[in-house]
Amino acid sequence: MSRPKTSSRQPSRSRQSPVRLILLGILGVVAVGVIIFAVSQSAKPAAANSSADLQSMADGLALGSTSAPVTIQEFADFQCPYCLQFHNTIEGPLLQQYVATGKARFEYHHFIIIDSHTGGNQSERAAEASECANAQGKFWGYHDTLFAHQGGEGSSAFSDDNLIAFAQNLGLNMPEFTQCLTSGQFGTVVQADVLKGLSLGVQGTPTVFVNGVEATDPFDFSGLQSMIQTALAKAQ
Repeated sequence: MSRPKTSSRQPSRSRQSPVRLILLGILGVVAVGVIIFAVSQSAKPAAANSSADLQSMADGLALGSTSAPVTIQEFADFQCPYCLQFHNTIEGPLLQQYVATGKARFEYHHFIIIDSHTGGNQSERAAEASECANAQGKFWGYHDTLFAHQGGEGSSAFSDDNLIAFAQNLGLNMPEFTQCLTSGQFGTVVQADVLKGLSLGVQGTPTVFVNGVEATDPFDFSGLQSMIQTALAKAQ
């Protein structure tokens, strides 16, 4: 099934170039042994259908109970227009129907891909900034802010100045956030997530797994529901 069209390009997921895959593999070796920091997530009032509506019952880049029988994993790039479309159309219903009811846990994973298309580093920097927000327990609010302010691929939407302004608007500790972002302290954490995606065969964004099984079309909500129901039945 074709993707819903969001730009002048053919509606397909963003794909990694072979050179990028080789480079990421090398970076992955460096990233082995990196400890991924998990910081408790705080609740935050937000607009309807926002992922921040749901208080994280876990740590870091996950929403939902650790004892939920189903785990939904999304691999995404904050610059990817199809990831924005998934966020706007699919993520909210998944969170409301399955995560809020305790049936599933939703995990967000970084998969940097747009930078290889544009020659820039804004996907990488946005991912690092989201990790800096996570260090202050504000990943999901920052995640929603990034998608709300996504511009064209390779635009200045995710310049360091804008990433800092987003943090300020969310009320983060700015000296702490700015030091975190400028030092690049979460770069290896982001690359470790990319390596995890590569090990699972991820080639484009968004890619969604339900209990380890890749969804053929992450925009087919009924198909995702069927996968989740099958996983729930197996867990009984």
